[in-house]
Amino acid sequence: AKYKYCRALIGLGKFSQAEEILVDLLESEKKKNLHPTIKSHLSNFSDIYEGFGLLKRQQGDLEEAKRFYLKALEYREQKLFKFHRSLGSLNQYIGELFFEQKNYLEAEKYLERALSIYKPTFEKRVLKRVLTLLKVVYKKLNKKEKVKILGEKLKKLKDEE
Repeated sequence: AKYKYCRALIGLGKFSQAEEILVDLLESEKKKNLHPTIKSHLSNFSDIYEGFGLLKRQQGDLEEAKRFYLKALEYREQKLFKFHRSLGSLNQYIGELFFEQKNYLEAEKYLERALSIYKPTFEKRVLKRVLTLLKVVYKKLNKKEKVKILGEKLKKLKDEE
């Protein structure tokens, strides 16, 4: 419940309150001193680090956001199966950060991972966002054939609306 409240605070721009809650949550998890392979423990750390990533991204600190998202991804990969939706989301967030930093090779890697996790039946809005970003990345990397393929996929999605 605290984690969801924290995300709401970030959305409202109440960054210092959100950061206090995240720090408290992290310290609480560390005090539990559970074995690091216990899945619920890994999940808690993953959620907290994702929260820090979201916070830092909203504050404009992309390097710190990336660091926290990568840490969350590390924990989540230990806990979840390869094609879990939340792994897709984290890969998407990291890809978006690399895109914002104009590091198109890394953006490509993470956005392609996100796309491989998201199924064609996945929420159309999210699929379109990832496909659109990836299409721009391919343009920047001069991958014309991939640009063409994604253009066709985006058109198909639009036609389905």
